[in-house]
Amino acid sequence: MTFPSRLLAVLVCALALAGCKAKADESGDTAVTSPTAGASQSTGAKQDGDDAPPAEKTGGFDGKRAFSQVAKQVGFGPRPSGSAAIGQLQEYIQNELTSYGCKVETDSFTAGTPVGRLPMENIVAKIPGDKPGSSCSPRTTTPN
Repeated sequence: MTFPSRLLAVLVCALALAGCKAKADESGDTAVTSPTAGASQSTGAKQDGDDAPPAEKTGGFDGKRAFSQVAKQVGFGPRPSGSAAIGQLQEYIQNELTSYGCKVETDSFTAGTPVGRLPMENIVAKIPGDKPGSSCSPRTTTPN
């Protein structure tokens, strides 16, 4: 998976997490099972999302919360298909979505890759509501 595809996948996951209703405990503290969590913040550069506009000024999107989710996901380190790290991240995402009240389904499959067939998994979050909604998923595109 190319860097732009990975970035898109992480951002889609963060947006999905931000779209689910907030937890009853809004402390923002969520345990991450990876020992490398927070490693991306050790560069010394400001990376905490504090300069994000408040949700009431962005139509409800909480940039600081989204940044926090992305930082936690990146904290799992490299996550190639079939690795223990991708399994930990998938479990983390499923637990987060469930804790926000989303119904979570998975679609497991194997896909051909340059290194052979590897296990893959799509995570589908269904957000409770009265109105029909839309869905999004990361897509890999190739130039024509």
